[in-house]
Amino acid sequence: MSQSYTPRSIYGLAHADLYAFTMAQVFFNDDDHLTPTCFHAFARKNPFSGGYILTAGQGEFLHWLLKQWRQNINILLEFLAAHKNSDGKHSFTSNFLKMIEKSKMQLTVDALPEGALAFANTPIIRVFGPIWQCLIVEAFLLNHLNGQSIIATAASRLRYAADVNNPNAPSMIIEGGIRRSQDIGGLSSSLASYIGGVDATSNVAAALNYGIPARGTFSHAFVTFYGDNDAGTGEENAFRNYMRCYPEDAIILVDSFDALEGVRRACKISKQENIPLKGVRLDSGDLAYLSKQARKILDANGFHNAKIAASNNLDPHVIYSLRQEQQALIDIWLVGTHLVVASEQPSLGAVYKLGKVYQKTATKLQNSGRAVMKISSDKRKANLPGALELVRFIDDSNGNFLSDMIVTASNRAEIINQAGDRLIDNVRSINMTAPHLQKNFAKNHMVTLPLQSFIQQGKQVNDISDAHQARAYAIASLKKLDDSHKRLTYPHLYITGIEKELYQTQQNMMNQLMQQSVTDNHR
Repeated sequence: MSQSYTPRSIYGLAHADLYAFTMAQVFFNDDDHLTPTCFHAFARKNPFSGGYILTAGQGEFLHWLLKQWRQNINILLEFLAAHKNSDGKHSFTSNFLKMIEKSKMQLTVDALPEGALAFANTPIIRVFGPIWQCLIVEAFLLNHLNGQSIIATAASRLRYAADVNNPNAPSMIIEGGIRRSQDIGGLSSSLASYIGGVDATSNVAAALNYGIPARGTFSHAFVTFYGDNDAGTGEENAFRNYMRCYPEDAIILVDSFDALEGVRRACKISKQENIPLKGVRLDSGDLAYLSKQARKILDANGFHNAKIAASNNLDPHVIYSLRQEQQALIDIWLVGTHLVVASEQPSLGAVYKLGKVYQKTATKLQNSGRAVMKISSDKRKANLPGALELVRFIDDSNGNFLSDMIVTASNRAEIINQAGDRLIDNVRSINMTAPHLQKNFAKNHMVTLPLQSFIQQGKQVNDISDAHQARAYAIASLKKLDDSHKRLTYPHLYITGIEKELYQTQQNMMNQLMQQSVTDNHR
């Protein structure tokens, strides 16, 4: 018997990889499951070979933690109780399942606000709490952070392509990708696109769920429904009926048969019906050439304010070429496939790594325990040890972002004032990708601490942005980033550094671990 479809949002803790539960049981059996730990989510490199990451997905992750942690937990427990290993034995004990059943979410979560900028290797989300709970949330966290941040960043690149050096900026950009989205219902894709800078969506469910403006025109099927186009009667009837129904908002799809003839017919019907022509939409052909010819026809008929919309497999590079190289006269961009599947790079590649294990009985966790790190044959995969803090240096003259530096959280008070906006000592930042390059920042230099506290030991302590607030934050953040970092190709590198003490700790631990590996291999 087929299983009925169940909305993805009702499963609570089941949104996890199975190995999170198997690891948790091992820790439970050893009475280590409540050991306090610190994890960080970050991306090892910027997507699209670009200069930044525009983050999204934090909001849905935080809401899930606060509202859906225990949702339908009995269904999960029944599944785990029935699950068997390959040897036919039950995977999970009744005592372990009782622990899950009685548990409350105890995590502390600090994160960049949704719409904030991140860069390669900088912490985006920091999670403190019992090891088993930190492991359980990994999959859901990365699912939303990876999926939404990549689309939000792609959307911001569309905005740059459409508006850079554009005297008529900002352009109108509409996301219309629900039919091609790899996300169920396209909800997260539409949300992330809006946060990243698009103005509206065609997705009614996303508009309803998040309050995003909904926009649309009509399809070629609407035109061809009215019969053949002998003498243009079918197309004219379609245009006439649509204008009569939507006299204030008629953008006419003109290329069902012949694009420029369609523009002429739209002008003709508008005059006959005495209904203003809001605009025309081009969905095929040479968009630059057609937009220029369409503009001439519209202007010749007195429709100087009518907009020209364009669609058809648009991406940032196509839009940039149309705007900058071909001088296309396009006012509205309808973007679908290449945005919602982030075709240039389908995933952000963010990871979630353990940084510190604390002593279970310590009265002051911050000063207890041990930093941990992973190393492998691929040096790029080595993470920074410890609980980490992010410091962002600000240009005093204009408020722009200058550089980031990662520090040990316990050292924050030694270099940053209580207000979190100035250095109280000179610091040296060591370039993460080129350690021989170092930069000194003097005492009193302006800084900000981008990570904000949202959840403390399971309780919400800060407001979570809605779609509009996150979009506004993204727009404001991008304005503080120099244009050289926003270029679609060969952007200027934004420097992320490491505090000198943290860098030395990392190198010492790496040397010790590698030396131990050499010793073990020779036994």
